[in-house]
Amino acid sequence: MPVQETAPPPAKARAPGGTGAATVLDRAVARALDGLGAPTGAALVVEGPEAFALRAAAARAAGRTLDLQYYLWHGDLTGTLLAEEVLRAADRGVQVRMLLDDVFALGQERAICALDAHPNIAVRLFNGTRWRAFGHFGYALEMLLGGWHLNRRMHNKAWIADGRLAIAGGRNLADEYFDAAESFNFRDLDLLLVGAAAPEASAVFERYWTSPFARPAAELSAAQSARGGLARLRGKLAAARAAPDAQAFLARSPEGERLSACLENRLAPLAEGAVRVVADPPE
Repeated sequence: MPVQETAPPPAKARAPGGTGAATVLDRAVARALDGLGAPTGAALVVEGPEAFALRAAAARAAGRTLDLQYYLWHGDLTGTLLAEEVLRAADRGVQVRMLLDDVFALGQERAICALDAHPNIAVRLFNGTRWRAFGHFGYALEMLLGGWHLNRRMHNKAWIADGRLAIAGGRNLADEYFDAAESFNFRDLDLLLVGAAAPEASAVFERYWTSPFARPAAELSAAQSARGGLARLRGKLAAARAAPDAQAFLARSPEGERLSACLENRLAPLAEGAVRVVADPPE
């Protein structure tokens, strides 16, 4: 379906990637690549707890940017813990961009607006319904009345830190993707990329972020962030982190400089040009 091109909405200011002093993540990636003797390292991530740990560790080590693109991000144990890691990074000054598909953002407006209120976090929703005040009923009604564009969903998944480390693949952010659900868990797979290939994942994210389909959350949301929303969300996230079930996941994530050893034990060396990151265009 043709899409009328419009100027992308203004974004919050962010530090340009690749400038300034080397971050903890930069140093970890550099040491890992030196050990491999290659410009790019890659690893398949099969186990759910390991996939969670790598995402949390990347957020802890990031010093410039986190670009996060997901079809769904649930408010369950693992989704809440990863949101708390992201908020901690933003508090350190990391510039965070979150691009979420609007279907699974319906009903989560308060939390989304609270995050978007943080000066270092910008949230955009992909292909949002105009009738979101009516929730999923409004979404279905809009489609029935001719809003077929809403059938175009964003299934991309990417967790990109400082433009140097990218985790992409099949995992959304929810318990059933990290072997944490009681009823059932998905068999899934991620690809971890560090070094020269990671900016290709960043380029895909940028194409979606600046697409006419991606609109600021505050522009599409019927629920505006109430005063104190971010503070209440902090309390909820802190309580989740303190819960006994959270410790098994958090303990697996390496802190700071330990990330380099974690990467070296997983990565396989790849020659320059051996990896190409591709994705469907947003339209």
